[in-house]
Parts: sequence; structure tokens; C-alpha cells
Amino acid sequence: MKIDDIHIDGFGRFNQFSIEDLNPGLTIFSGANEAGKSTLLAFIRCVLFGFSSARSGTNQYPPLYGGKHGGRLVMTTDSDERCIIERYVERGGGVKITLQDGAMGGADELSKLLGYADQTIFENVYAFGLSELQKFESLNNDSIRDKLYSVGAGLGSVSISDVQKHFRNQYEGLYKKQGRKPPINKLFSDMNKLDSTINDLEKDQSKYDSLHRDLEEKSTLIEQLKNEHLDIEKNLNHVNDIISIWDDWINLLDLKANLADIPILENFPENGLNDLERILEKTEESADSISSMKGDINKNEIETGNIVLNQELLQQRDAILDLGNGIEKYRSECGSLQSLRSKLIGEQSDFHDLLNELGPQWDEEKLNRFDRSIPAREIVIQKHKAIEEIETEIIDVKHESMQVNRDIEKIDTDVEENQEKLQQYDIQKNNDEVEQGLDAIRNLRSEHRVLNDKQFDLKGIKKEEEELLNKKAPLRSASLIVVAGVGLIYGYFMDELLVGITLFIVLIATAVVYFVSIRKKQSDLDDTKQQLMTEIESLNKEMLTYAQLIGFNEIPQPEMLDQKYESLQNVVVKLSAVSDIQATQKKLLRDKTKLDKQSKEIGGKQADEEAKLSSMKQEWKNWLSEYDLDTNLSPESILEIFSTIKTCYEKQKTIKTLESQIRLNEESIQDYEDKIVSVLNNCGRSRSGVSLDTELEKLRDEVEIEQKNKEHLERLGTDKEILLEKLKSVDAKYNSLEKQLLDLLASGFSDDESEFRKNATIWDERVRLKDEIKNANNQIRRISGDGESYDKFISELEVVDIKTLERNIQELEDNLATLDSEISDNIDERGRIHEQLEQLEYRAEGSMLRMEKEVLKEDLHKKSRDWASYILAQEVLKKAIEVYEKESQPAVIVEAQSFFSSITDGRYKRIYSPVSSSDIFVEDSDGRQKDTFQLSKGTAEQLYLALRFGFIKELGKHSERLPIIFDDILVNFDPTRSMNAGNTIKQLATTNQILYFTCHPGTVEALKEIALDAKVIDLDGFCD
Repeated sequence: MKIDDIHIDGFGRFNQFSIEDLNPGLTIFSGANEAGKSTLLAFIRCVLFGFSSARSGTNQYPPLYGGKHGGRLVMTTDSDERCIIERYVERGGGVKITLQDGAMGGADELSKLLGYADQTIFENVYAFGLSELQKFESLNNDSIRDKLYSVGAGLGSVSISDVQKHFRNQYEGLYKKQGRKPPINKLFSDMNKLDSTINDLEKDQSKYDSLHRDLEEKSTLIEQLKNEHLDIEKNLNHVNDIISIWDDWINLLDLKANLADIPILENFPENGLNDLERILEKTEESADSISSMKGDINKNEIETGNIVLNQELLQQRDAILDLGNGIEKYRSECGSLQSLRSKLIGEQSDFHDLLNELGPQWDEEKLNRFDRSIPAREIVIQKHKAIEEIETEIIDVKHESMQVNRDIEKIDTDVEENQEKLQQYDIQKNNDEVEQGLDAIRNLRSEHRVLNDKQFDLKGIKKEEEELLNKKAPLRSASLIVVAGVGLIYGYFMDELLVGITLFIVLIATAVVYFVSIRKKQSDLDDTKQQLMTEIESLNKEMLTYAQLIGFNEIPQPEMLDQKYESLQNVVVKLSAVSDIQATQKKLLRDKTKLDKQSKEIGGKQADEEAKLSSMKQEWKNWLSEYDLDTNLSPESILEIFSTIKTCYEKQKTIKTLESQIRLNEESIQDYEDKIVSVLNNCGRSRSGVSLDTELEKLRDEVEIEQKNKEHLERLGTDKEILLEKLKSVDAKYNSLEKQLLDLLASGFSDDESEFRKNATIWDERVRLKDEIKNANNQIRRISGDGESYDKFISELEVVDIKTLERNIQELEDNLATLDSEISDNIDERGRIHEQLEQLEYRAEGSMLRMEKEVLKEDLHKKSRDWASYILAQEVLKKAIEVYEKESQPAVIVEAQSFFSSITDGRYKRIYSPVSSSDIFVEDSDGRQKDTFQLSKGTAEQLYLALRFGFIKELGKHSERLPIIFDDILVNFDPTRSMNAGNTIKQLATTNQILYFTCHPGTVEALKEIALDAKVIDLDGFCD
């Protein structure tokens, strides 16, 4: 990813500030202190990762010169997709992303574009200054290690620390030691309570079982009584059904008898009476319509005979209407003719005034002869333009000469000021001497520790020698020999000579071995002591040599070394400042040489331009003479003459146009009047003394009246044809209705209307009786049901006696009352048993509680398996991270090792970090190992820079390659290592965009010499 453009609306000292087309490789931003380098770095950080809150205490960079607080970056990703990133404080600090396809996004899309790198990674690995470079802790950060693992393992935006935290929250949410709220802890507590309750319930079980058996027997008896009650109730309902339907049954018998008394009709039209009334009504309406239409036809014939048309006037209608359409034009032309004549006189007067303005010698003939072509005018314009350009060029050259002289004066002033600054520095040593002194101090510091260690070892050896002397080895050996002699004598006198001799030999051998070992150890201690003393003497000599190099006559103490080291560091700073001033001085002298050369070139250029101007003016006078014009006229005057001549030609054209319009108007008026006279003659009319346009209006009114009469006559003819057609249709409809009436009477078995109406009454009565019979049957079926049940129910109705049924009802109701009393008594008894059971119910909950316990145990097993899964996942992830760190760390270290070796010119060959530690160690070309505290300040910074380069290279293999921003990180490097670091920066710029901020001109020149394609942006000049 690279930054293409930077646009700042308002941020710190910047307002409406833009930098475009940034180099995809190395770009150097130079500028003095307070030029805005740190502000620009802070702007990039804020756009990418947000504005810090006011409570944070950090600089908010409010816009000092107006503008909205914020801006935008235009960036291109590694996949060559362009996007715009905007962020403003006024919007709440939220980010807005515009992607290449026009889609919009926010913080999630920005995180994806940045390869999920957070602010900590960006500010400590990609964008940092001297203060971050000097701290190893900024690299030894959980966020950076987490990001390195995530991208290396292909996890993208997934944070390993978030995953670990998720696992921990999950298993602690299920179970926590000494906890009470987590589910597993609560399950254990609930199960303990259930066990206690179940133990209390193992009592009074036999009484509970006896009551339960009584309850079941009583429930069985109640069920039997209810079934008996149900049978009687069914019988009672059946009797009630017969009684309830008895009236319907009697009504059904009456209806059937009435139907048998009515005459039988085979068929009758449905809705026959309605159809009869409808046909009679429509027949009457058709007769009325026929009478009305005949009257309308008679009226039409009378009105047609009363209209008489003027055929001569109608034949001229089109001509009259055409002339009427042009009457307004005729009147307008008559009115404008006089205006055109007046305007012609005015234009002719203006034309003669313009000729007089050109001069007394100008007339219309000379005007027409004059060359007014575009080439002639173009010659005048070109000559005018050429003279103006030369005069402008002379003015510009004079201004340029003045500017160059001012620049030369400024350079002379700057050279004098720099010379005064150089005189202020009193430095007796050069860079090599200072570096040699710093190396000597570093060696002295290192050898001080070695010397202390060896002196400590020497003291230990001396202490060991004293302990050997205190042991009195010769006396102990002699004691063993005396004991051996006593043993030999004892064996001799006790007849155990063999035992005495053996004991004597063993003790003598022991004494010899003990004595020899003591002597050998003493000899070894003497050798080690001698070697240590030799090494200490050698170290003292070497350290004295180093001490003399830095001005000491004897080996100094570490405190004195620190003072000397600080003094030399100050000299390094002064040497760097002197080097920058000398570089600036050389640049100023080179610039002055260029300006002197430029001043001479400008003088020659001015003389050439003045000669060109003189030649061009002479050519102009010759051209005027050629066209018989005054040679004192300027090109501007000639251009004015061209303009006046152009106006004259336009006046001539206007005059001719007006003359043509007057002629056309006169012809048009005469033609229109001739046409009106011709129409009057064709109509047999003579002029009545009014104007022709008035005569035309009278004709137009008359012809409109005749046209309306004609159209009315045509409408009457059309209306008559329509009426005749309608009359024919109504006659046909009337005949059709007569036939429908006859057919309807025949279908009702009738000869006339009265007989048809009588048959309709008979038919309606038969239909009514059949419907009522059907309804009565439906009422019976509602009680009995269909099919066989219905037939059986009808048979029963035919033979039953209603009074007998009423007596049976009373008997059945008495039986039901007896059963109800027995059922009620048994239900009460069952209730009393149930009450006794309820009193013991709480003690009979054991099985339910055991079941509840089993449910809790199952829930406990499930949650325990979940808890174990999260614990196992946490451990597996932990092991995976350990394996990855062992395998991935060398990749970062190898990359950093290559950079560090290049920067230190091969002095340090290796970097390593123990797996179990976050410490960093280096090994020099002699194989000596050093930690970061043994390195000089500059070398430590070089190590930390190399480690960052290693992180950048490794992260770039798996994620988006982000831009790198350095803020004057080489100030503590000596010239050689600064050059070497520049080469590594050039190497890194082949894969990542680099923005380097510096206030040192020497750094700018050095980086430009190393990276020839680097782009330099001077913030001082840019902002100005």
C-alpha cells in the first residue's frame, strides 16, 4: 500500500494544504524546525487511526489558520485498487472510505485495507521517530506479537489475544473456583440441597399407599355409577326427542293429505308469471318506440325542406378563408412599410458619417477597394502581437535580472552567517578520533566487568589455598602411618600377622594417596592463580592503552568513563552540526556560481530582445507605406480602422436588406388586394366603398353562416337514416316479443293469459306443500338421523302412544335423581381421601425429586464437557503459539540480522533471542556476545532499527505492505553507519513506500546520493 496524495483542510499550521503524486519508493521531506514535519506525521496517524480525545492530554493539532479540522489521504493498495480515506473532527472523528468502484465504507473497511494492523503496530513498527527508536519495549509489545502470529498463521483480522480472552471468559463463565453464580457451581449447590430433602422423605410410605388404594376403589365405583346414569339419560333423551318432534309428525301427515287434494300439473315454467309480465311490458315499450320514431322522421323531413344554400358563396369558401388567415399579415405589412422607409433614411445617414470618420479621402469606391480580407487583418494582429511579446519579454528579462541579483546578495549574506557559525565551534578532534575514543570507552566498560570477574575468581582461589593450609595434610598423613605401625605390632603379638600386614599396607597407601591429592590440588590452584594473574596483568595493560587513548594516565573508574562518554557524544553532535553547515556552505557557493552565470546570460538576452524590437518597428512602417497609410499609425489604430471599415460594410448590408424588404412588402400588399377583388367578382359582388380588408371580413362572416347551414342539412340527413334504421330494429324486436308470449303460454298448458295465471297459482301451492313436507322430514331427520335410523324412527312414530311416553319420562327422571345422590356421596368420600393424601403429598415427592436430581446431573455432565472443551482449546492454542514463536521468531531475526550486519559494516554477525525470554543479544565478529545494555546508544538504535525492518519484511509477506514513516532517525549514527543505514532504507523502499522527515540538509544530500530516484519535498518552500 502507498500514499498517493495528502489533502489537509485544517490541521495545526496547515490550511488547504495538498501534496500530490508521492513517490511509491523513497520520499524525503526536509524543513527547518517547526516547518510542519511532526504535524504532517501526526495528520497521517490521525486519518488512519482517529483523533485522540481532549482528555488524553496529547496535542489535538487544532487548525490555526482555519479550515475543517481534518482531511483525506488518497492511497493505492498492493492489489492496485485506489481508495480515499477521510476523517474530520466535526463528524465525530469517524472515518469515511470511498473505494475504487464508488462503494462507501467505514472503520471495518479501513481495518481490512490496512491488513488489520492497529495503531500500536503502525506507530511502533511503521511510523516512528527517534524517541520510539530508542526504546526496545515499543517492539516487545503483545499487540505486535499477536499481529505477527495472526498474519503468519493466515488468521487475517482474528486477534489471538481476543481468542484467548474468549476461551477464558467461556470456561470461567461455566465454572469458577470458589464461585457461586457460574452454572456448574450452582448445579453442585442445587444437587446438595436435593439430597438433603430426599433423605427427609423416607417416612410414612405405607399410610400413603393405603389411602391411594382406597382412592382408586372409590374412583372405580363412581365411574360405574356414572355409566349407569348415562344409559338412563340416553333413554330419557330418546323419549324427549319423540315428544319434541310429535307436532312435526302430525303436521307432516296433514301436509301429505292436502297435497293429494290439489290437481296435478306435469310441469310449469320456473318464474312463469315474472316472464309473462316482463314480455307484456317490453311489448308495450316497443309499440311506444315505433310511434315516437315515426313522428321524429316527419319533423326531420319538414326542417330539411326549409333550408336553401348559396352555392356561389360556398364555392369561394376556401379562397375567402385563406385570404382571412392572411388579413393580419396584410395589415401588419401596411403598417410597417412606412417604418422601413424611415429606417432606410437613418441607415444611409449613419453610413456617410462612418466614411467621414475614416477621413476626407475615403468614399464608397475606396472603401470597396480596401483589402479587408482575414489574411490582411491577421498580418496586423501578428505584427501587433510580436511587438507586444518582445516588449513583455524585455520587461520579464529586466525583472529576472533584478531577482537574480537579489538572490546573489542573499547567498553572500548566508555565506557570511554560516562562516560566523563555523567560527563559533572550537573542535580539536575529527570524526575518526571521536569514534576511536567512543570505541575505547565501550571496550573499557566491557573489560571492567571482565576484570572484576577475574579479580573475584582470584580472591576465591586464595581463599581455597588458605583452607588447604588449615587442613594440615602432612600431620594427617603421619597420623595414618602411626596407626598403621600400631596395627602391625598388634597383629604380631596377637598371632594375626597377616591381618596386621594387610591393615598396615592399606593405611600406608591411604596416607600416600591423601598426601599426593592434597599436593596436586595445591599445584592446580597455583597454576590457575598464575594464569589469572597473567590475564589480569594483560587486561590492565590493554585497559591502560585504551585509557591513554582518551586522555587518562591510569585506568579510570566507570563514573569517569560515563563523563568522558557524554563529553565525546557532545563532540559528535557538534561535528554533525559543523558537517551540516559545511554542506550548506558548499551548496550556497554552487548556487552562487550558477546565479553569476545566469546573470550574464540574462544581460545578453536583454540586448538581443531590444535589437529584435527595433527591427520589428521598421518592418511595420514599411507595411504602412505599402498600403498607402500614415506611417505614424500604430497597430492598434490600424485595428480600429479595420473595425470601422467592418461597421461600414455592415451598414451597406443593412441598407440593401431594407431596400429589399420595402420592395417585397409593396409586392405582397398589391398581390393580396388583387386576390380580394377577384373573389368579390366570382361571388357577383361589387365594392361598397369600404376598404378591401373590411369587404373581406363581411364575406368571411357570410360564408361561415352558409357553411353552418350546410353542415346542419347534412346532420339532418344523417339523423333520418339513423331513425329509419332504429325503426326497422324496433319492428323486429316487437315481432320477436309476440312469438315469446305464445311460446310461454304453450309451456304453461294455457290458451290465454288468465288460464296461465290460474295454472301458476296451482303450481306454486304444490311447490309450497312439497317444501313444507321436506322441512318436516328434515326436522325428524335432525333427531333420528338418515337411512335406517330414519326409517326405524318413523316406524316407531307410527305405533307410539304419546301419553305412555309422558308417564315413562317421570319414572326415568326419578331413577336419575337416585343415581345423582349416590354419585355425590361417593365423590364426597373420595374428596376426604384426597384431602388426607394432600396432607401427606409433600412427603411423597421423593421420586419427583430424584428425577429432578437426574436432570441436574445430566445438565452438569453437559456443561462439564463444554468447560473441558474450552480448557483444552486454551491449552492447544497456547502450545501452538509456543511452537509458532520458536519457528517464526528466527524468520524475523534472520531478516533483522541481515539489516544489522549491513548497517554495522559486518562488525556484528548475529542476533539471537532465547525462546523463554524477550531479551535480545548480539554477537560481534570475534564471537563475543553482548546484550543491549553493553551497546553504545547509536549501535542500540541501529539494532532496534534492524529489528523493525525485520518485522516489516516478515509482516509484509503475509499482510498488506504499509507505508513506512521515519522522523530523523539517523541523527545518532556516525557517517559510515548512516550511509549503510541509507542503503538498507533504499533496499526496503523496493517493497514499501517510505516517507523520511528530516531537518538536516546533510541527511537529505546523503539519501539523494544513495537513492537516485528519491523525491525531495522542501516543506519550507512548499508551505511558503
